Amino acid sequence: MNEADTCRTLVRPKLETAGWDGNKHFYSEQTAFTDGRIIVPAGEPRRHKKRFSDFLLRYTRDVTLAVVEAKSNKRPAGDGLQKARDYASILGLKFAFATNGTDIKPESDDATPEPRKYYVHGGLGGIDTEVTMDLDADGSKLRTVQITLCAADTVKTPFTAPDALRQEWSDFEQRSAVVEMFEERGIDFDELASHAGHLGAAPFDLLCHLAFNAPLLTRKQRAEKLRTEEKDFFDQFGPEAKTILDELLDQYAEHGTSQFLVPDVLQVPPLSSRGNVIEFANTFGRPEQLLAAIKVLQQLLYAA
Repeated sequence: MNEADTCRTLVRPKLETAGWDGNKHFYSEQTAFTDGRIIVPAGEPRRHKKRFSDFLLRYTRDVTLAVVEAKSNKRPAGDGLQKARDYASILGLKFAFATNGTDIKPESDDATPEPRKYYVHGGLGGIDTEVTMDLDADGSKLRTVQITLCAADTVKTPFTAPDALRQEWSDFEQRSAVVEMFEERGIDFDELASHAGHLGAAPFDLLCHLAFNAPLLTRKQRAEKLRTEEKDFFDQFGPEAKTILDELLDQYAEHGTSQFLVPDVLQVPPLSSRGNVIEFANTFGRPEQLLAAIKVLQQLLYAA
């Protein structure tokens, strides 16, 4: 295959499989990025040929991350690496790769490069976003890992500060709407926590940490902070009610805010072994008081 055939039959499918298919991230092919320098040999002005990149990888349509130079599958992938570096330098990009459709060489020329993080300027609202460019171990495809959960354009656009997000996050119904908004933008909190290396962090804390550089607390730390700083809240309840609230906090520390969904959480272990929903309500006096206690518990949990 020649270079064009390699791009069409080998490189394109791998880029699309790797997530550059336009659903979240994009690629453009044969993009002209210079008009060609004008020279004047023998008094006759003429323009050099335009320069074309084989592939540009785009975090969003407006933010370009990497250049990929493709060569025929009959040539070593590394043959295109210097051109990829040159093009990346001209375009001010952090990543450059060369491929022959089978193998991929990164700019580092390292067979097993470590993922690297960079801040990308631009995006929605012109806010910086931190991303990581990673290579699969087999070198067969490229992918980006969105470390900041599109924090720049997803968190900071509707929320200008942690307190604005906190106000909605502490209420179950408003939190559900916020979570739905993130899901519509393709954000998976479990995947984000995994890639960011903060598996124990609650989505709220992770978002505030990534978007506003706020201190990062795990769910367990937040639960213990509430127990320590809000003893007066717990002391207003009888022993059985306090035990229920305490177990809800334990479940939150383990599984997250889904543990505040009433009555569902009261109907599964471990709480279901203590009684039924009516018995739980009676422990607090009335159903309304049970719901109010859990609502205040959540508000205090995210108070600071």
